[in-house]
Amino acid sequence: MKQTFLVACAAIALQFPAHLGAEPAPDVEAVLGRSLSVLTNARTLYFEATRRQQGDNIREKYYLQNDNGSLKIRVESSVVVSWMHVDTLYIKNDTGIWEVDPDQAIEVSKAFAADNLLAVYPFFRMLLIPGHAYELDVSERSSGGTDYVDIKGKLAGASGTNGPDIAKQFEYTIVKTNGYLAALHETTFGKRSLDMQFEKFQTDLPLDPHLFDLPANLKRTVAANRDDFLNLRMHEVKVKMSSAEFQKHARVTSREKRSIQVVLLLSALSPVGIWAYKKRTRK
Repeated sequence: MKQTFLVACAAIALQFPAHLGAEPAPDVEAVLGRSLSVLTNARTLYFEATRRQQGDNIREKYYLQNDNGSLKIRVESSVVVSWMHVDTLYIKNDTGIWEVDPDQAIEVSKAFAADNLLAVYPFFRMLLIPGHAYELDVSERSSGGTDYVDIKGKLAGASGTNGPDIAKQFEYTIVKTNGYLAALHETTFGKRSLDMQFEKFQTDLPLDPHLFDLPANLKRTVAANRDDFLNLRMHEVKVKMSSAEFQKHARVTSREKRSIQVVLLLSALSPVGIWAYKKRTRK
């Protein structure tokens, strides 16, 4: 059964308590409101997801701790590029937002706005929906014994030019009984996209507070702006591409090397962390 709504979703999340019962949500506003409430009221959040980017499937583990509005975040990501496992670590704590490498950490909060840091803030655009009018299309389905609500939205009016790059269109799959996200896809006026599939989604479980600490004695660098960050990242790419580990793989073709370099440089334009390398045995 489908219904189409035109809503200005102002303050939806505030209309719903953090922990509702398992009764089915009656309409799209209630389902979306419950999901927003989960994100804004959870004391801790943990998820495992697959993020699709530039044709690659990036595996992510995400930890969030909300201390009365002060957010601490840890993001661990991994993707296979050619013969390599490319791993990344991102930490947000009281000292800043850090891309962490075995040799150094780069603070990036001055270099990028929040809508450019979706590894750290994957729900940034979803939480902006209450301030805008969207045409919403909702449908229900069941799979594997779980009931889902699929919500598709399209911005009803023009986007402002001075604000963040909000979602032009979105698709959210939400577990009907608890408001947990199962899938997220967004495209923006700035031609960006975010596509995530959540395999595990948990809230209010205890987290080790040391997850959000930077390693001791790690060199720390502050990126003053976007160009400064890109220069630091380009240096890191050159170091990795000229490393003995990389060069000893004689079977790596020039095309494969270019593919790896492109992935590394694209990560600088959509920051997900400083890349560390692990050899993967060829079969």
